[in-house]
Amino acid sequence: RGMTYLELVNAVMTRLREPQVTGLSSTYSQLIAAFVNDAKRAVEDAAPWIQLNQTVSVTTVADQSDYELTGSNNRTTVMSVVRNDTRTQLVRSSDRELIALKQTETGSSSPSKWAVIGQASSGALTVRVHPTPAGAIDLSFNCYIPQDDFVTASTELLIPSEPVYLRALAMAIKERGEDAGTRYDEAMDNYRRVLSRYLILNNSANGSSGQWQVI
Repeated sequence: RGMTYLELVNAVMTRLREPQVTGLSSTYSQLIAAFVNDAKRAVEDAAPWIQLNQTVSVTTVADQSDYELTGSNNRTTVMSVVRNDTRTQLVRSSDRELIALKQTETGSSSPSKWAVIGQASSGALTVRVHPTPAGAIDLSFNCYIPQDDFVTASTELLIPSEPVYLRALAMAIKERGEDAGTRYDEAMDNYRRVLSRYLILNNSANGSSGQWQVI
């Protein structure tokens, strides 16, 4: 399993030679927890981690064109949409095009296009398909979904933990100045070395030579 939010905080606390905590109620543990969330976002943005690839299933309803992607958030990237019965991909369009097409649409049919058109009150992405479906069609939205910021101590990290707590450590060192001779730039260099190693492993797991960035 992945490290929990609390375990990530304590991994940083230990390296700062601070007492470990059993909760995230103290002022200093909350500061470290904020650094952990900042570091998590930075590492998630460094590459398309295989652990964050998810398929969101949607079954269309007759005469309904808009659907909420359950579990998605405003950092989600929809990579492709596949119609399950025919194994064909829907064509990505723009929100403006589909809004315009909706205004002139008559009747319903089989969807061939899709676009992200907004965000639901739940925080999930809202997508529109066109033409408006005439009935039930199973669609698979293949997505990259970074985790929401951690709030609960027991929430588990999906991506590799080592680069996350090492970046959070560097941020904590910077916040309070030099730490017994360990400088911020040295801590960041260590983080970047570790992150590079995990990025290579992730690329190998993806079977890809895709772009990634150590940040």
